[in-house]
Amino acid sequence: MVLVSCGSSKLTIINAWARAGTAGGNSAIYLIMDNPTDQDDVLLSVYSNVAEAVELHRSQMTDEGTMTMQQQENIPLPSGTKIELKPGGLHIMLVNLKHDLIAGDSFQVTFTFQNAGEINLKVLIQAP
Repeated sequence: MVLVSCGSSKLTIINAWARAGTAGGNSAIYLIMDNPTDQDDVLLSVYSNVAEAVELHRSQMTDEGTMTMQQQENIPLPSGTKIELKPGGLHIMLVNLKHDLIAGDSFQVTFTFQNAGEINLKVLIQAP
């Protein structure tokens, strides 16, 4: 379990991990965001130098039974809630990887929240 707390806000990112991937391909980051405070917050953006672009996405099943992915402008994090980013749901998409992401390695990521500000942490790479 990896806990990263952001100063006095106590907003916490738990168990951040990414799928292994190859250069030129895509990967995704999954985690749990915990906001035990009495103030709503919003994940505005995520940055990492391992990919050409880092986007907030939501996967969901259509009425026809196919999985689609839609880019999200942000991810709200209401006070007193935990939001899980997981396969098949909300996630952080790493688009056009600059190099291979190898299981067992890690890389640096910066999360920007509306109220908590920036949180920097290492994301562990796991086999898909």
